Amino acid sequence: MAPTLSPTQPIPTNDPHGEEWWTPERAKLHRWLRERAAHLAPIYLAALRMAMDESFPGRVHFVAHAIREIRNRLPHAVAGVEKRGPSYQVLTTRLRTKWDEEELPSNGSLPLAEGSEPSVSGPGYEVSLGLLRAVADLVLANTRSSGNSRRQARRLFETIWGEPSPTYVINRWFHKASWVNKYMHVDDKPHVPEADTEVVDVFESFEAVLIAISSRSYESLEALDEILASANQ
Repeated sequence: MAPTLSPTQPIPTNDPHGEEWWTPERAKLHRWLRERAAHLAPIYLAALRMAMDESFPGRVHFVAHAIREIRNRLPHAVAGVEKRGPSYQVLTTRLRTKWDEEELPSNGSLPLAEGSEPSVSGPGYEVSLGLLRAVADLVLANTRSSGNSRRQARRLFETIWGEPSPTYVINRWFHKASWVNKYMHVDDKPHVPEADTEVVDVFESFEAVLIAISSRSYESLEALDEILASANQ
């Protein structure tokens, strides 16, 4: 049974004996996060506390969201922020503006007769170059975002290790990603009971990689390989 914690109870950051689940490895990881990504250190501690406290309300969704945030933000904190293009919100707003300028229906329907098809010699409906460019920009942004998370993960590991990371390391970074994506937001109905029993395993699986990353300053690459390889079994 995991210990029950008060929402205001502080988690020790230096003493590994403060709680039964507060290990030297976790203390080292927390110190590393405070040094390399200070804004993520409290997110890690919150996720750890919630994962270990079976009575914490909504822990499945909060832990899943915390894992996602750490996974997305740590590469930028360690390897630097890459120059980004316009956000999806900017691009979709631009597209909507062009759509309205064309006086197309605001409900997104197309002004084509039912059953009509484009001509083999060209498009079935003419649009302005501006609208077409807005669509193209959105498609380009989607193309660039595909695989972006894995690229950021490679940047993270290469920055820490000083060399390209093995494929299994990247795969391990995204282990249980489908579970995280499924539960990081609240659905229209309660999550299945099994999620409460899975949350600790999911968190510790992700945490194992974080611990391996934080150990890079203290251990050899071979030792890190062993940690990650065993975690990937």
